[in-house]
Amino acid sequence: MPDLTGYQGDFPGFGHHGTHSAYLNLINGEADLILVARSPSMMEFELAQLSGVEFDIRPVALDAFVFIANENNPVDGLSLDEIQRIYSGELTNWDQVGGPEGEIHPYQRDEQSGSQQLMLSLVMKGLPWSMPHCSSC
Repeated sequence: MPDLTGYQGDFPGFGHHGTHSAYLNLINGEADLILVARSPSMMEFELAQLSGVEFDIRPVALDAFVFIANENNPVDGLSLDEIQRIYSGELTNWDQVGGPEGEIHPYQRDEQSGSQQLMLSLVMKGLPWSMPHCSSC
């Protein structure tokens, strides 16, 4: 393993572009291998088929979500139910989860993100989703 202490450049030939872009790079022959957090969407499968690309999908790791709040926020934990209620728009203020009065500003990725797809399937589990997507993430 190389010592990368203090390294600030890019790795030649390596990049990160989001899950959807990673699949497109693979389909278009711009990548030979991708590491993603979700299976291909139907659209990505169809694009691959039209391009004559066959995916060889191999799970290699587990994924996890870590929800982080500002270090000055006294709330030291949220239940799955509270997280679901925050992202469904039902809980909107920190005083509803044991904190001080203050609006909750939850973060999320765009809908093509693998993280977003996992959030919807593993955390929200079909519950309504009312949060605006982050357009610059």
